[in-house]
Amino acid sequence: MITFAQYLQRCSYEGLSKLVKDVVDLAQKCVANEDAPECTKSLPTIFLDEICQVEKLRDTYGAMADCCSKADPERNECFLSFKVPQPDFVQPYERPASDVICKEYQDNRVPFLGHFIYTVARRNPFLYSPTILSLAADYEHALQSCCAGSDVGACLDEKAELMTYICSKQDVFSSKIKECCERPVVERSQCIIESEFDDKPADLPSLVEKYVQDKEVCKSYEAGHDEFLSERQETTPINDQVSHCCSDSYAYRRPCFTAMGVDTKYVPPAFNPDMFNFDEKLCTAPPDEREIGQMKLLINLIKRKPQMTEEQIKTIADGFSAMVEKCCKQSDIDTCLGEEVFPISFKKGHLLVPEISTGEVYP
Repeated sequence: MITFAQYLQRCSYEGLSKLVKDVVDLAQKCVANEDAPECTKSLPTIFLDEICQVEKLRDTYGAMADCCSKADPERNECFLSFKVPQPDFVQPYERPASDVICKEYQDNRVPFLGHFIYTVARRNPFLYSPTILSLAADYEHALQSCCAGSDVGACLDEKAELMTYICSKQDVFSSKIKECCERPVVERSQCIIESEFDDKPADLPSLVEKYVQDKEVCKSYEAGHDEFLSERQETTPINDQVSHCCSDSYAYRRPCFTAMGVDTKYVPPAFNPDMFNFDEKLCTAPPDEREIGQMKLLINLIKRKPQMTEEQIKTIADGFSAMVEKCCKQSDIDTCLGEEVFPISFKKGHLLVPEISTGEVYP
């Protein structure tokens, strides 16, 4: 069907189905008798012979009929020259109602998918056959998934928009898909799948030592494979919003996380003043350790006061940096850290942070 639809772009699905049947019948005949005269021909020759036997070929295709007088392979090259990349004689595709699509697929699966292949092939005469078959398989998978749901139209639209979304976020997904995204829509999917791997970031940590060279790797897997493979969301869910984003469509996972917002069900952990006790290690530790310690302080602070504004966080961070800079220059670092005023305070077991507009603190 693909070959006939790409060569005879003006023919109806029903007309091409007859040619397909002739070729299938010949194939079955050749299985039974390989020595039959018709069975010695190559497949391309058989296809072109079928095309040349079409009634009123000249009436429909004009000078293309003259190709039949040529010998192979010139005959095939002649036919190729008459393919129309963007046929204006083919009406724009209009998707039927969702319930009609699902019923037609369920009742007449083979002709339904055959018509889909015909529709794509005649509009894209130079598209590789495996790509069209792959599109048909993807379309069927989408139907199987969407027709089982309540909003078929929205589901199909989501599937169709996946490649468009990927191409709109090339800077996020890959630098290797630019050429794919400039192709016609039907060619994008296969092109993106077959595209080269993106360049590895220079600072990407190697996993070879942990997963390949480590002889004990299997023991780590047996002991707790969920943790080992970082599959933690189902066993230790963070919150309902994260669970929703993780189980939702993969294509929209990133924007889902971006728009997630504040967890309204979050309950801050119990306050522990020891987390905010500082000593000389704040100054003497290596730079990497100091940075990690400061990040832990900030994380613990935000965990306990998630409603803080960015301005309040900045005030606290600036105050902390000023305290560290001053005390690390003193001979008695511990005493200085104990006496220096840090822009958070504790009262009756509660953590207090500054109110920017008044300079006061609130619990």
